[in-house]
Amino acid sequence: MKTIWWYINLSWTGDSETTFNLLEKNTTDTILQLVERPGIGYNVEMYRELMKQYKGYDDSSRDLFRRVLKVNTARLLTTSPELIDGGIPQYVDDLFKAVKK
Repeated sequence: MKTIWWYINLSWTGDSETTFNLLEKNTTDTILQLVERPGIGYNVEMYRELMKQYKGYDDSSRDLFRRVLKVNTARLLTTSPELIDGGIPQYVDDLFKAVKK
């Protein structure tokens, strides 16, 4: 139950209907990749932006999602998303661009 709570919390868009629409096509793999990722905690605002942007990609294999989260885990050791020019939305966009090459 706590995993589902964190998954919804990290994907929350402000209301239940919009959040449901954001998450409806995800799988249990998406949930586990997001919630069970090792690290030093959750940057909730960054994860919400990541989920928002991820909805715009066709990724039935969930490979893109895994790669983005791996790059994010590595970058967070030296980068604060809030300090990137363009803020968190640009940071997340850069993650997707880095793994789409």
